[in-house]
Amino acid sequence: MNLKKTSALTLGSLFCAISVIDLYIAALLPTARLALTAAAGIPIAALLIIHGPGCALLSFAATAALSLMLLPDKTPAFLYSFFLGYYPVLKFFIEKIRKLPAELLLKILAFSLALAISLYISTGIAGIPKIFTFVRLPVFFAAANVVFIIYDFAFTLLIGWFKSRVVC
Repeated sequence: MNLKKTSALTLGSLFCAISVIDLYIAALLPTARLALTAAAGIPIAALLIIHGPGCALLSFAATAALSLMLLPDKTPAFLYSFFLGYYPVLKFFIEKIRKLPAELLLKILAFSLALAISLYISTGIAGIPKIFTFVRLPVFFAAANVVFIIYDFAFTLLIGWFKSRVVC
Protein backbone atom coordinates (compact mmCIF):
# COMPACT_ATOMS: atom_id res chain seq x y z
CA MET A 1 0.00 0.00 0.00
CA ASN A 2 1.50 3.33 -0.97
CA LEU A 3 1.73 6.39 1.25
CA LYS A 4 -1.23 8.21 -0.35
CA LYS A 5 -3.59 5.27 0.26
CA THR A 6 -2.32 4.85 3.81
CA SER A 7 -2.82 8.56 4.46
CA ALA A 8 -6.36 8.43 3.02
CA LEU A 9 -7.26 5.40 5.14
CA THR A 10 -5.80 6.89 8.31
CA LEU A 11 -7.33 10.33 7.85
CA GLY A 12 -10.68 8.83 6.80
CA SER A 13 -10.75 6.67 9.93
CA LEU A 14 -9.75 9.57 12.17
CA PHE A 15 -12.40 11.86 10.66
CA CYS A 16 -14.98 9.08 10.97
CA ALA A 17 -14.18 8.78 14.68
CA ILE A 18 -14.39 12.56 15.13
CA SER A 19 -17.77 12.66 13.37
CA VAL A 20 -19.17 9.76 15.42
CA ILE A 21 -18.06 11.47 18.64
CA ASP A 22 -19.65 14.71 17.43
CA LEU A 23 -22.91 12.89 16.64
CA TYR A 24 -22.82 11.12 20.00
CA ILE A 25 -22.55 14.47 21.77
CA ALA A 26 -25.43 15.72 19.59
CA ALA A 27 -27.51 12.78 20.79
CA LEU A 28 -26.81 13.73 24.40
CA LEU A 29 -27.39 17.50 24.03
CA PRO A 30 -30.80 18.14 22.45
CA THR A 31 -30.39 21.93 22.47
CA ALA A 32 -27.31 21.74 20.21
CA ARG A 33 -28.45 18.75 18.17
CA LEU A 34 -28.84 20.40 14.76
CA ALA A 35 -25.65 22.48 14.98
CA LEU A 36 -23.54 19.52 16.14
CA THR A 37 -25.03 17.27 13.48
CA ALA A 38 -24.22 19.85 10.80
CA ALA A 39 -20.69 20.13 12.22
CA ALA A 40 -20.25 16.38 11.76
CA GLY A 41 -20.15 17.01 8.01
CA ILE A 42 -17.11 19.27 8.26
CA PRO A 43 -14.59 16.39 8.44
CA ILE A 44 -16.19 14.95 5.29
CA ALA A 45 -15.59 18.26 3.50
CA ALA A 46 -11.97 18.34 4.67
CA LEU A 47 -11.46 14.76 3.51
CA LEU A 48 -13.03 15.62 0.17
CA ILE A 49 -10.58 18.49 -0.33
CA ILE A 50 -7.55 16.45 0.74
CA HIS A 51 -8.26 12.99 -0.74
CA GLY A 52 -11.23 13.34 -3.10
CA PRO A 53 -14.88 12.23 -3.23
CA GLY A 54 -14.26 8.47 -3.00
CA CYS A 55 -12.50 8.69 0.34
CA ALA A 56 -15.05 11.22 1.62
CA LEU A 57 -18.00 8.99 0.68
CA LEU A 58 -16.37 5.96 2.31
CA SER A 59 -15.85 7.91 5.52
CA PHE A 60 -19.45 9.17 5.34
CA ALA A 61 -20.76 5.61 4.95
CA ALA A 62 -18.70 4.35 7.89
CA THR A 63 -19.80 7.29 10.06
CA ALA A 64 -23.46 6.80 9.13
CA ALA A 65 -23.35 3.07 9.86
CA LEU A 66 -21.52 3.47 13.16
CA SER A 67 -23.76 6.30 14.33
CA LEU A 68 -26.91 4.33 13.51
CA MET A 69 -25.56 1.44 15.58
CA LEU A 70 -24.00 3.31 18.52
CA LEU A 71 -26.02 6.44 19.24
CA PRO A 72 -28.54 6.24 22.09
CA ASP A 73 -30.83 8.71 20.29
CA LYS A 74 -30.96 8.04 16.55
CA THR A 75 -32.15 11.52 15.51
CA PRO A 76 -28.65 12.92 14.80
CA ALA A 77 -27.74 9.70 12.97
CA PHE A 78 -30.79 10.03 10.71
CA LEU A 79 -30.13 13.74 10.05
CA TYR A 80 -26.52 12.92 9.20
CA SER A 81 -27.37 9.87 7.07
CA PHE A 82 -30.20 11.47 5.11
CA PHE A 83 -28.50 14.72 4.17
CA LEU A 84 -25.89 16.48 6.28
CA GLY A 85 -23.26 13.76 5.96
CA TYR A 86 -23.11 13.35 2.21
CA TYR A 87 -23.98 16.99 1.43
CA PRO A 88 -20.32 18.14 1.17
CA VAL A 89 -19.74 15.62 -1.66
CA LEU A 90 -23.04 16.52 -3.33
CA LYS A 91 -22.14 20.21 -3.04
CA PHE A 92 -18.74 19.51 -4.63
CA PHE A 93 -20.34 17.92 -7.71
CA ILE A 94 -23.17 20.46 -8.01
CA GLU A 95 -20.75 23.38 -7.84
CA LYS A 96 -18.83 22.03 -10.82
CA ILE A 97 -21.70 23.36 -12.95
CA ARG A 98 -20.43 26.94 -12.33
CA LYS A 99 -23.85 28.53 -12.93
CA LEU A 100 -25.15 29.95 -9.66
CA PRO A 101 -28.92 29.79 -10.39
CA ALA A 102 -28.70 26.16 -11.54
CA GLU A 103 -26.48 25.23 -8.59
CA LEU A 104 -28.84 26.84 -6.09
CA LEU A 105 -31.87 25.18 -7.67
CA LEU A 106 -30.23 21.74 -7.59
CA LYS A 107 -29.14 22.19 -3.97
CA ILE A 108 -32.62 23.27 -2.88
CA LEU A 109 -34.21 20.37 -4.79
CA ALA A 110 -31.80 17.89 -3.21
CA PHE A 111 -32.46 19.30 0.26
CA SER A 112 -36.23 19.35 -0.22
CA LEU A 113 -36.22 15.78 -1.51
CA ALA A 114 -34.14 14.60 1.46
CA LEU A 115 -36.45 16.48 3.82
CA ALA A 116 -39.57 14.99 2.22
CA ILE A 117 -38.13 11.46 2.42
CA SER A 118 -37.13 12.04 6.05
CA LEU A 119 -40.62 13.26 6.94
CA TYR A 120 -42.22 10.34 5.14
CA ILE A 121 -40.01 7.81 6.91
CA SER A 122 -40.41 9.43 10.32
CA THR A 123 -44.21 9.63 10.09
CA GLY A 124 -45.01 6.64 7.90
CA ILE A 125 -42.50 4.02 8.91
CA ALA A 126 -41.06 5.03 12.28
CA GLY A 127 -44.49 5.92 13.67
CA ILE A 128 -43.64 9.44 14.82
CA PRO A 129 -46.92 11.39 15.04
CA LYS A 130 -47.68 13.74 12.18
CA ILE A 131 -47.17 17.27 13.42
CA PHE A 132 -47.76 19.00 10.10
CA THR A 133 -51.10 19.72 8.57
CA PHE A 134 -51.44 20.49 4.89
CA VAL A 135 -51.35 24.21 5.70
CA ARG A 136 -48.24 24.14 7.92
CA LEU A 137 -46.17 21.86 5.68
CA PRO A 138 -45.40 24.47 2.97
CA VAL A 139 -44.44 26.99 5.66
CA PHE A 140 -42.13 24.41 7.23
CA PHE A 141 -40.51 23.62 3.87
CA ALA A 142 -40.04 27.32 3.10
CA ALA A 143 -38.46 28.00 6.48
CA ALA A 144 -36.27 24.91 6.24
CA ASN A 145 -35.05 25.98 2.79
CA VAL A 146 -34.15 29.45 4.09
CA VAL A 147 -32.14 27.86 6.90
CA PHE A 148 -30.53 25.51 4.38
CA ILE A 149 -29.45 28.41 2.14
CA ILE A 150 -27.84 30.11 5.15
CA TYR A 151 -26.13 26.81 6.05
CA ASP A 152 -24.87 26.39 2.49
CA PHE A 153 -23.44 29.92 2.45
CA ALA A 154 -21.71 29.43 5.81
CA PHE A 155 -20.39 26.05 4.66
CA THR A 156 -18.99 27.67 1.50
CA LEU A 157 -17.17 30.25 3.62
CA LEU A 158 -15.78 27.52 5.87
CA ILE A 159 -14.53 25.50 2.89
CA GLY A 160 -12.91 28.63 1.44
CA TRP A 161 -11.17 29.31 4.73
CA PHE A 162 -9.99 25.71 4.96
CA LYS A 163 -8.59 25.78 1.43
CA SER A 164 -6.77 29.08 1.96
CA ARG A 165 -5.38 28.45 5.46
CA VAL A 166 -4.98 24.73 5.95
CA VAL A 167 -4.46 23.24 2.49
CA CYS A 168 -1.79 25.15 0.64
